[in-house]
Amino acid sequence: MKKNIIVSLAVIALVLGTIGFYATNNVLAKGPKNSIQASFAKSIIKQSGIITGKVSSTAASSFNITAKKTTYTVNVSSTSIIVNRVWDKINLGDIKAGDSVQIAGSIASSTIEATLIIDNSLPPVIERSLSGSVKSTTTNSLVLLVKNQEYTVNISPTSLIFNNVWGKINLGDIKSGDRLATFGAVNGTIVNAKMIRLLGNKNEGESEDDD
Repeated sequence: MKKNIIVSLAVIALVLGTIGFYATNNVLAKGPKNSIQASFAKSIIKQSGIITGKVSSTAASSFNITAKKTTYTVNVSSTSIIVNRVWDKINLGDIKAGDSVQIAGSIASSTIEATLIIDNSLPPVIERSLSGSVKSTTTNSLVLLVKNQEYTVNISPTSLIFNNVWGKINLGDIKSGDRLATFGAVNGTIVNAKMIRLLGNKNEGESEDDD
């Protein structure tokens, strides 16, 4: 039985416009002020009937994914749009086995003719802002609790550390239970901090964790 998942022209136009905006401005990679755009992008993905799966193998003009115990062959044409998770355009050759991807297109049996491919494993490291409560500290790192997820924040001699009024402080001034925001390269649950700032009142510095 043939089943079609076709994104409406209006949604495609919206997605294409968003991709163009994101590719031009790279807004998601800039961090703190872009949670609204990130949520908007996620809503587009959710509403567009996109299949999420993991790449099992790749070929010259296609790749295979496994999604909910089903294996699909994803055919890629010259009109297919391929982007990474920060909406920069990439090539089919950038997609590797093991990558987590989202696919929009038409399905016939176990074959997908892709119109849009999002590789959520690329780039492997992105820079963004996170905020939460300090669980513990060491001489060169701290553990930050963000929405029940622990992140290890590595602090180097070049990391900038500020109090809540932007006065420069040291890592030793940060204690367990403090609320802070950090910005830097995030890879999984590891953060290499460029900047850390203690937060003041409870409403200051909402988390920018968009995973």
